Amino acid sequence: MAQVLVYGATGTTGGLIARALLDRGLEVIASGRDRGRLARRAAELGGVDIRPAPVHDRAAMAAAVRGVDLVIACAGPFSLMGEPVLAAAIYAGADYLDTTGEQVFMRDMYQRYESAARHGGVCAVSGCAFEIALGDWAAALAATALGPGAIDEVLVAYWLDRFNATAGTRASAVESLAAGGLVWDRDRWQ
Repeated sequence: MAQVLVYGATGTTGGLIARALLDRGLEVIASGRDRGRLARRAAELGGVDIRPAPVHDRAAMAAAVRGVDLVIACAGPFSLMGEPVLAAAIYAGADYLDTTGEQVFMRDMYQRYESAARHGGVCAVSGCAFEIALGDWAAALAATALGPGAIDEVLVAYWLDRFNATAGTRASAVESLAAGGLVWDRDRWQ
């Protein structure tokens, strides 16, 4: 059975992801910085294992991800907390995905870790939150269905009804707005 470590399991998104993974029969390990909150979340999830690890404690992060198959990072803002989780996963040989929407973080992590992930034989996927991954997948499916050369551009837009951002999402939004936006155009970031 695959072992999945959810970093940021005590937050709203991390808790939802951990529950969904358990419902699908996967072995979940809850991780984050606060042992007490992790213990409470583990009890809510039926007694999953916990591995406390503050992001800036390299030894704790390395120990937390050791032996897992996949690390799902849900703790933001990613510009402040994401890189240590990604690095620990890659160097432990675990696949990685995160729920960020922070463009600058995604670009920087790709530029810093793409080679290490590729040479390590692990998959590292950023931006798997609803506002990025779903639109990208839908656009790719539409482009594939239409065939090569049928479209020049895909515009993805979202409409939300009664969206209540969590504290972590709000903090990530502030970080992203302060960093500015990016566009991948003609094989480079603009």
